[in-house]
Amino acid sequence: MKYLKRAALFSAVLLSALGAPAQAGLFDRTPKPVILEVQGNRAEEFKQLVRDDSALEKVAKVAAPEPAKVAIAKIRLNFATQSSAASTEGRPGGKTSSQYVDYSLLKVSNDDVQKMADLFYADLVKLLGSKGYVVQPPEYLLTDPKFAQAVAQTKSPVESEALVKKEKTVTAIAKQTAQFSGMGNGGMDYYALSKAKKDALLLELDFDMDMVAIKKASDSGNWFQWQQIDHKPALHVKSGMVRFHLDGNTAQFSFLEKAMLPGEVFAGAEKKATSATDTAATVFGALMGAGGSSNSYNVLPVENFPEAIAKSLQPFAEVVIQGLPQPAKAATPQ
Repeated sequence: MKYLKRAALFSAVLLSALGAPAQAGLFDRTPKPVILEVQGNRAEEFKQLVRDDSALEKVAKVAAPEPAKVAIAKIRLNFATQSSAASTEGRPGGKTSSQYVDYSLLKVSNDDVQKMADLFYADLVKLLGSKGYVVQPPEYLLTDPKFAQAVAQTKSPVESEALVKKEKTVTAIAKQTAQFSGMGNGGMDYYALSKAKKDALLLELDFDMDMVAIKKASDSGNWFQWQQIDHKPALHVKSGMVRFHLDGNTAQFSFLEKAMLPGEVFAGAEKKATSATDTAATVFGALMGAGGSSNSYNVLPVENFPEAIAKSLQPFAEVVIQGLPQPAKAATPQ
């Protein structure tokens, strides 16, 4: 009997915790994730992802140098190898249904994530060149002693873990770039570097990639639009920030919406056995009038996973370029 009471109490706390992260999204005030097609309208996708007119106005005030030299100072990729999410959906009669899911990506090493960052760097260099930019080689920035020191001291890849949420992330900095250690992610150091290298547009890029997808539930008359988990791993850029400098003039924009990426990068997902804790939470939720589900999956990658990720990220790189000062001789963005 004592065991049942303890299980019920624990289940109540667990269900409450699982539902809490979704509260901010219960009323669905934001648009659906932006789906990046292989052949898409990048200018329109960029506007949908940024959704910040004031930031775009500041970006527009920074003109590209002539010739349009670009130096990539930082590419930082945060890639989730274990991820979780919780959501709550409204039911008629005041009942609710809670969902929880977590994914563990197997057979992907930290070095694989490092390779993803390096491949993204190489693809971005090629893409910038095709758009009329003159991309400076790594040696251009390495002649600055402070930047060279930052490159030497940058630790990559680095793994971090949040056991309570069952989340694990690998952070990788592209080898040719650096993460300054100062305040604000080294913002002042990048600013100083741009003053020293005043003839080139200095570029920083941070972005987070995840597997868990949240979708909007179907319409139900006057009911609020609830969020629910899509029980299928889907690759997307969860968030990101691009900042660039030109001779001390700085502008930046953030991706406020998720960018769903094209391509098949997961070979499949295998459901894990349900634990006793998950079962207790589901039973207690049913007794209290709140349906619930908790599922865990092992996700398998396709072969040559880093290369598959790099290919899926190419449309995202094209979107990033939409926000940069355009060179005078570049083709009109499509």
